[in-house]
Amino acid sequence: SLQMLLNNGSLNGDTLLILDEPEAHLHPQWIVEYGRFLVYLNKVIGVKLLVASHNPDMVSALKYITEKEGNPEKLNFYLAEQKSEAYQYDYKHLGTDIDAIFESYNKSYEKLDNYAD
Repeated sequence: SLQMLLNNGSLNGDTLLILDEPEAHLHPQWIVEYGRFLVYLNKVIGVKLLVASHNPDMVSALKYITEKEGNPEKLNFYLAEQKSEAYQYDYKHLGTDIDAIFESYNKSYEKLDNYAD
C-alpha cells in the first residue's frame, strides 16, 4: 500500500507513481481522502503522480485540494480524445480546467436518454 511505501521510506522526490483508477470500489468520502493523500505525497515529499480516473470525485478532489494547498502550478489535467483510427488517442492538455472532463462524463447520461421511452 502507499502508506507502507511512505512509512518505509520508499517514496521520495524521485518517485513517479502511475495509478490507474486508484479509487475503484471506494466510497465517495474515501475517494476524496485518497485524493488528499496523493496531494500530500506531492506537496510534502515531491512524489510525481500520473493518475488515470473516470471518477468525478477523484478529479475534483485532486483539483480543489491542490488549489487549496497552494500548488496549482504542479497540476495538469489531460483528456483523451479518440482519433478517427481505432484505438488511437490524442491527449488534450487542459491545465487546471476540468470542465471538458466533466462534459465527457455527461456523455453517459446522453446514452441513457437513448434507452428511455
